[in-house]
Amino acid sequence: MHGVTGKPPRAAQDNGALATSRMMLLLLVAMTGVAPISLYLLVPALPVLASTFGRDISIAQMTVSLYMVGIACSQSSWARCRIVSDAARCCWPGSA
Repeated sequence: MHGVTGKPPRAAQDNGALATSRMMLLLLVAMTGVAPISLYLLVPALPVLASTFGRDISIAQMTVSLYMVGIACSQSSWARCRIVSDAARCCWPGSA
């Protein structure tokens, strides 16, 4: 198996690292939940948004498209970052 060194991971040995990993998990859950909730709040408010700013509804609907583009860009950049970090981890001496 790739990356098995026979030693337990640092998170199993260090309580500080365990607390950090729990915090990262909580942050990941919160970030994952915010995206759909914000979209569910935005879509019903589109007519009010258009009338408040005195614009056509099609302009207000463009915010949903831009939101989707933003989510896609953030997820693709996160995936790219993950691939690079995994590749760097594989190349460290003694990690085989």
